Amino acid sequence: MANSNAQDWLGKAISRKTVSHFIFVQHVYPRLSERRQHTHPWLHLSIVQRVLCARSLSKKISHYRAGTMALLATDESHTDSYAPGTKCLHMVIPSHLETRLARDFACRGIDPADVVAAASGRLGSLPSSGRANVRIVP
Repeated sequence: MANSNAQDWLGKAISRKTVSHFIFVQHVYPRLSERRQHTHPWLHLSIVQRVLCARSLSKKISHYRAGTMALLATDESHTDSYAPGTKCLHMVIPSHLETRLARDFACRGIDPADVVAAASGRLGSLPSSGRANVRIVP
């Protein structure tokens, strides 16, 4: 990854909302923003609303364009790169809920890793502009 200062990778948080145990943070990335290998102590859902981001997991790089989402397991080591102009909605899902979901899926014979893989991809219904119009309402 290219050199960047400590704040670059954060982009700019333009809204934040807590709903029950969930935290929603909407970011814009006005310039190339990158973060070296790191983890999050929570289940992390990202919805790309505009432009492009890339995430590297276990030497595999995935590109997410507007209208796609990525689900990242708790403590999964990854790198992130956001193209200039990217806008994303990030949702923090508490680890206790991830544990409960994993248990519920396992009880039904479903591997939670398969759910994470299946959840990352194109969102079902997008407006004709190809943008995901997700807005945080206070």
